[in-house]
Parts: sequence; C-alpha cells; structure tokens
Amino acid sequence: SGLRIYNKEPNNWFHLLLVLGAAFIVKLLIAASYEGHGTDMNCFSAWSDMIFHDGFWNFYHSDAFTDYPPGYMTLLWGVGALRSIFGLDIATGMGRCVIKLIPILFDLGAGVLIYQIAKRKFSESSSLLLSVTYVLNPVVVLDSSAWGQVDGVFTFFLLLVCYLCMEKKRIPAYFAFVAGVLIKPQMLMFAT
Repeated sequence: SGLRIYNKEPNNWFHLLLVLGAAFIVKLLIAASYEGHGTDMNCFSAWSDMIFHDGFWNFYHSDAFTDYPPGYMTLLWGVGALRSIFGLDIATGMGRCVIKLIPILFDLGAGVLIYQIAKRKFSESSSLLLSVTYVLNPVVVLDSSAWGQVDGVFTFFLLLVCYLCMEKKRIPAYFAFVAGVLIKPQMLMFAT
C-alpha cells in the first residue's frame, strides 16, 4: 500500500522522558568521574569566569586566548554564573559536571529531535530506540560527558535545521543555522 509518510501513533512523552532522565544520570556520573580534555576544560572554565565577571565586550578585548564564537560564550555565561554562585571548582566532580552540563543537555535535546524526526515514519518503540542509540552512544557519551567537548551542541543545531526543514519551516531553520554557526563555525560545512 506504499510507504507511510507520517506515523499517526501519538507521542508517548513519558517513555521518552524516562529514557532521557536515565541518560542524564549516566552522563552526569561519567562527567563527575572524568576530568575531561585538560586544555579545553581549562579554557571553558576560565572563559565562563571571564564572561560572567567581565561581560561580553571585555571578553573579546582581553589579552586571553579566545577562539570560540559568541554563541558558545553566551552559554558559558550561565556556567560562570552557576560556578560563581555555588563556588564550584573545576577540580571537583560537581565543578566538572557544571562545565560539561551544556553539551550533556544538548545531547539530550538531540535525542528529542531524533525521536521527533523518527516518529514521522517509525513506531513509538523504534523512535525511542533511535533516540536512546544516540544519547547513550559510547562515542557521544565519551565526547560530551567524559571529555567535555561541545560537538553535541553543534549536532543539536544541525538536527534542528533538518527537523525545521522537514516541517517546511524555512525561516526558523535559517535562524537555527545561524545559531549553529555562532556556536561552532563548522556548521558552515552544511551551507550548501
């Protein structure tokens, strides 16, 4: 009878939230246990403090090494606020978790987008399985939770652009693309 374009089965958010909650706990445990990539963790720690205490204008005019665009620095402002309020040091498990929180949350957001995209053609259980396969993929967990890298943030915006294009929401997709570029310039590879 032809290929089904849209799955009419309703979303079961309870199961997805359960999966994402479990993945969040696993990711936080790993984040607290591993120091992460030393150079990047030290940069993210210093940048979060600088951007929070000195503001955006002074951040890019300082003599410090700053090679990330303003999109990710905006996210690090929140990390700097949390670190300042709670006095969190990067040498502690909680301090590492807070710095790695951004990529962890964006990994989970990517899991939601994968679920939403999959629900267009697949069953609830298959869509959940695809979401879990991403959020608990050993490479994804290693990248964000253990090393503290921000590739998952970039991946989220790439998936968001795909999702919005599939929904024929071109203008929001353009804005999501620009946000992705402001997070990581590598997003430009997908401009064509």
